[in-house]
Amino acid sequence: MGATRHEAAHVVIAAVQGLALRKDGLRISEHGEGLACYRGAVPRGVANVGPDPERERTIIAVYAGQIAHGRYYPPVANGDANASDDIDLADRLVSEMYSTLDLQLATKRKLWERSNALVTEHWEAIEGVAQALWSKPWLPSDIPRVPSHREVLEKKIDGEEVVHFLKQFGIEAVLDDTERRAPAQMKSA
Repeated sequence: MGATRHEAAHVVIAAVQGLALRKDGLRISEHGEGLACYRGAVPRGVANVGPDPERERTIIAVYAGQIAHGRYYPPVANGDANASDDIDLADRLVSEMYSTLDLQLATKRKLWERSNALVTEHWEAIEGVAQALWSKPWLPSDIPRVPSHREVLEKKIDGEEVVHFLKQFGIEAVLDDTERRAPAQMKSA
C-alpha cells in the first residue's frame, strides 16, 4: 500500500496548492510503480530564475510522495530506485531557480518542511485517496511498457473521481482535461 499513499500524497498536495489534476488521475502497478497526474512545472534548462511559485508548488507536491512513504516505510535515499524520479525532478527544478549550492540546499529544506506540514495537515485526505485507490480492482494496464510485452496489472482512479473525492475533505481541486502532455509512463513509487 506504500505506492498508493505515495501517489495519493502527490495529487492531494498538488490540489491543495492549486495545481490542476489531469484526467489520467493516479495509478499503481502490481510491481509497486506509480503515476500521479497533475500539472506542474517541468525543467526547461534555464538558470537563476530565482523564486518561482510554480516550481516551488511542484517541488512541494513531489516531496509529498516521499514524506507519505516515510510514514510507514524506511526513508528512501537519493539514488534509491523508488525515489530517483521524484528526487531528480525536484533537484532539476531547484537548480533552475538557484545556481549556488547554499541557496539550493536552503530552498530544498524550506520546501521539504512546507511539504511535510501540508502532508500532516491533509493526511486524512491522503489516506482517503489511497484507500479509494487500493479498493479498486486489479485490471490490465493501458500504459505501453518497453521492452516488456508481459501484461501488467494496475489499480487506477481517474482525475474526475479524485476531484469529486477531494470535495469530501474540503479540497476544491481543479481538473485540467486538455491533452497537452507527453505519454504517461509508470515510475517507481
